[in-house]
Parts: sequence; C-alpha cells; structure tokens
Amino acid sequence: IRGGIPICWPQFGPHGPLQQHGFARNSIWNLVETSTGTENSFAKCVLSLESSEDTLKSWNHPFKLTLTAILSENNLELDWNVMNTSSDSEFEMSGALHSYFSVADVTKSRVTGLNSGTDKGKYLDNTKNLSEGITEDGTVYFIGEFDRVYLNSGNELIVEEELNGKYSPRIKITKSVDLPDAVVWNPGAEKSQDMKDLGVDQYTSFVCVEPALFNKISLSPNSKWNASFNIKALKNTNA
Repeated sequence: IRGGIPICWPQFGPHGPLQQHGFARNSIWNLVETSTGTENSFAKCVLSLESSEDTLKSWNHPFKLTLTAILSENNLELDWNVMNTSSDSEFEMSGALHSYFSVADVTKSRVTGLNSGTDKGKYLDNTKNLSEGITEDGTVYFIGEFDRVYLNSGNELIVEEELNGKYSPRIKITKSVDLPDAVVWNPGAEKSQDMKDLGVDQYTSFVCVEPALFNKISLSPNSKWNASFNIKALKNTNA
C-alpha cells in the first residue's frame, strides 16, 4: 500500500520533536478546486491544510499549506506553498515530497545527476548514522538497503532502468531551488521484511527519489515559502 507522494512537513525524518516526517502526510486535507480540460493539461487539483486544534497541540504554530497538482499527458507538476499565518512569531520547518516511482526491478535501476549541484555528490548516509560520503559520478545503484540525503543535489535527476543490457532514462525529476536536497531510498530485502505495509519482495518494484529541504529554515510571520516539483515520463529508447 506504499506509493504516491506523501507530504513530509513540518519535519523531515525523525530530526525533531514530532513524529517521523511530521503530521502533514497523516492529516486530512481540504479539496479547494478541481478542473479538467484546461489548456496544456488534463486535470488540475488544489488541496489545502490549515492549523487546527489537533496540530496546535503537537506544534504550536498557525499555518496554511497549499498543494497544486497539474497533470498532463506525460507530466505531473506540483506547486507547494507554506504560509506562516502568525502575525508575531516565526517557525522552523523542514520537509520533503516523499515520491515513490514504480520500476520493474530496483536492482536493475539507477538514479543519475546527483552530483550536478553545488555539493558535487555529497551525501549523508542514514544507514550509517548520517556519515558523510561523496558519489563523484552522481550515479547510484541499489544493492541492499539504500537511504541517503544528497545535499544541494542540483535541480534535475533521472531514474533509469536496464533493458536489453542498456540503461534507458524513464523518469525526469526537476525541482526548484527551494528544495535543494534529494533523498534516495529503498529499504532492501532485509529491512522490508519488518515493514507491515510492504508485501513480500515488493521492495524490488519501487525507488524513492524525494525533493527535500533537509536543513531547517525559519519562516517569518505572515510570510510564504514556495517550491515546485515536476515529474516527466520519458519514452523507452531501448525497446
């Protein structure tokens, strides 16, 4: 039952006082707007989440989130807006768009472009207590558990799959500068056995590449933060 794009906010991972990845992904959002057949798109959907009595109990800050999704033939565009609705206090936040991408076999898949940003492939390895490393060529493969935060990774990443002995680009991920980092994750065989919402060997059928804001930022009263994320399905060139 894992999939989609869970919204990790106002905290990414366990790095703070809240539950893993914050409360936004477990909250009921409001449907603001839907439309179909607009120019250059098949469908548009706008969702919102605002502070409530429940959220204020665990995180005492008023806010409003808005997520706009625009779907076209081979493209999904997401626009994510965070508003600090307080008139007198700032808050700190981190977050990510925890994107799951379907692949035929994760062991025959790879992600490229992770060295295109200012940190040139620098990462924090979550399987080794966030120890630092560098992927100089910007390409990662999946053997066992994989959980890394690529810092300032650049704005364009590619998911590739092996077919007929060659790797072919399948998904292009483009993210705005306000999501400077990228989390790449797959639980691998051993860890997936303890995950109740993942079936036997289902870990082989996906990879997560997540545009992220890993380090916390402060959002001033009555101010906004905005980021965008684009997913484009690419044609198979090795068929």
